[in-house]
Amino acid sequence: MKKAFYTLSLLLSALLAVPAFAANQAASAKPNSGSAVHSSVVGNVLPGFQMDNNWLDFVQSPVFPVSGPIEEEAPLVRGAYPQDLKQYSFWYLNEVNRKVISGASKTVDVAMYSINLADNVNDLIEAANRGVKVRLLMDEKHCYPSLHKEVKRLLEVPGVQFKTIRGYGDWGVNHNKIVISDREIVTAGSYNWTFSATYQNLENSVVLTDPRYVNGYVAYFDWMWERGRALQASQPGTVQPGTYGIPPQAPAIATFNGVEVPAFIFSPGSRSEERLAALIDAAKVSVDACTFSFSSNILADALIRAHKRGVKVRFMMDQKIAQTSYTARYLHASGTDFKVRAGRKGKGALHDKFIIIDGKVMQTGSFNWAQNANVNSFENMVFFVDAYHIKGYQNTYDTLYSEAVAVGPDHFNALEQQ
Repeated sequence: MKKAFYTLSLLLSALLAVPAFAANQAASAKPNSGSAVHSSVVGNVLPGFQMDNNWLDFVQSPVFPVSGPIEEEAPLVRGAYPQDLKQYSFWYLNEVNRKVISGASKTVDVAMYSINLADNVNDLIEAANRGVKVRLLMDEKHCYPSLHKEVKRLLEVPGVQFKTIRGYGDWGVNHNKIVISDREIVTAGSYNWTFSATYQNLENSVVLTDPRYVNGYVAYFDWMWERGRALQASQPGTVQPGTYGIPPQAPAIATFNGVEVPAFIFSPGSRSEERLAALIDAAKVSVDACTFSFSSNILADALIRAHKRGVKVRFMMDQKIAQTSYTARYLHASGTDFKVRAGRKGKGALHDKFIIIDGKVMQTGSFNWAQNANVNSFENMVFFVDAYHIKGYQNTYDTLYSEAVAVGPDHFNALEQQ
């Protein structure tokens, strides 16, 4: 009975939303001279990214009702994909990718940091065998001196295209975890195709179907692919900073207390730290943040400034990584609420990287709070201002934070031995 009522609610909500959706789509097609790229960034403004207040009205006008536990609150993805595919998930992320890849009829593009699990490799093989064009772009350091057996197995399939890419200098990496199906649906977040990410870590993934997000990720993948390198006998040398240029840029989807909220930010070359810090500086009520690794003084200082002006700040990170983070110790010493935790049931890692500001802006993606992620590495951040994403991520954050542990100064004793 409950399921039937829920299904009926979905249908009624969708029917009621059609006129508003059509009106907003027509309005958003009008030129808007007020839309602008972040003034400090020079790059490629994507076609179709004329976002104005009509876009904000649309994402704040829910199509599906909110009911049930967190996973049920995520609205379903519409289109030619499995009916239970949700717009965000914190569990069974290999299944999320499987559903997206299985729905592909033309292309699948994947940018991945690490692969050692067969699940989604099998999905790519099945896609390639049914004639789908598959391109895999992997972090270069994970491909030398030899490929993992699962990657080797994929490359044995005729027609699969493969490249590697590295970031700048000795430390830059391709840290993205992106899947693009038919250039019309995208998954992005913290999830690598690994055993620990699937069964032990705390991770998250979003599914994007709106063209204003999808077009950006498609352009970003193509931009990286053009700069990727074929697999060689030995690992090529380092890449000098600035070699790749500026990645695709997006104008704002909203203005938050006078600061632009972009649809996405791609690294390297987009001043990701500084732009996220500007949003934290605009906070008036609360900041809830979590990250796996933490070495960004820019973001630490932004949290401390927020704390000092009376904003309720909560920060959480992986317990093992915190032990050797000078920046974590610095933030902890400021008096900001600071907790640590491991992954599921005390195993694995807290590998999430997301932030919720004033309950109005949410950001997730692959971006750890590190200078290396900002300056040297290929990373992605995606931003939301709609009630569904914010509510789901806020509920999850509250649960994770309630289970996390406050630590004392002795948690950072390992730093004295370095």
